[in-house]
Amino acid sequence: MQVQGSVRELWRFPVKSMEGERVERVRVGSSGIEGDRLWAVRDVRAGTITGAKRLPALLRCRARFTHEPARGEIPPVVVRLPGGEELESGDPELHRQLSELGGREVRLSALPSAAVRAHFRAQQATRAELRRIFDLGAAEPLPDLSAFPLGKLLELARYAAPPGTYVDAYPLHVVTTATLRELAARSGVEVSTVRLRPTLLLEVSGSGYAEAGWTRGSLQCGALVARFEMATVRCGMPAREQAGLPADRRVSAAIARHADRCVGAYASVVHPGTLTVGDAVRIGVPSPSSLERATARATRALVRSALRLLERALPAGRE
Repeated sequence: MQVQGSVRELWRFPVKSMEGERVERVRVGSSGIEGDRLWAVRDVRAGTITGAKRLPALLRCRARFTHEPARGEIPPVVVRLPGGEELESGDPELHRQLSELGGREVRLSALPSAAVRAHFRAQQATRAELRRIFDLGAAEPLPDLSAFPLGKLLELARYAAPPGTYVDAYPLHVVTTATLRELAARSGVEVSTVRLRPTLLLEVSGSGYAEAGWTRGSLQCGALVARFEMATVRCGMPAREQAGLPADRRVSAAIARHADRCVGAYASVVHPGTLTVGDAVRIGVPSPSSLERATARATRALVRSALRLLERALPAGRE
């Protein structure tokens, strides 16, 4: 089955976890939208990259390139701090002020090659920290992460981001207008696209959480072909204060209660291409056989078992 839609918005994020910028036309390569997440904040003491999951204040910063990035180039960025001051990435004062804002020593770091594996290594999480990241109440269990393929879970247990990238899991993050309408209708809470931080917002008619059923499906637009890998499991970031938006815990509650914590979908790039706002897109929706559905259920059960073992192995940490 195919679903027709169009490109409503395109976003790129020059610095991971800082405010993004809307663009009208982008090139999309194997690593995603060109110019997306070419910089990130690095925790000096932990020796790893970090983001708004651990340093929510980063969401209140805004970043822009000093000039439009050419293919393969990482231009300097100018960061606008919450107080309005703008500092360039090469200025030591920016590192000092970001450290003060986050409450720990950090440095802004340009994206190195995937060969520098140590740069991407993950900081060990604790159960208490995971509860804070997912904005969980005292009696709430950790969310079900079995939508992640086991290989991706193992990768993200070892690395803070897939080596060679600063993305959370996959190069593209897709949200549809159908899902935004459904969430608002069920919860009474209007969730801004800005809070969800997609790289691609699709205009899709109808109701329901459209992209929830697109895993292993495809997106085509001109030469571009992408593959949907999994639904996007949400942490507490959408409810945090960010540039132009106040903190709003109703957002986290609505996503948890009415969308099973999943809004949007991650995708990988099969064939590069170009996207322009207004472009028509075709979504190939998978129609799994009974055997494929049974295999998927068994695989998720296996992943849940592995996750329970991993959770028990985590240090408790401080609440």
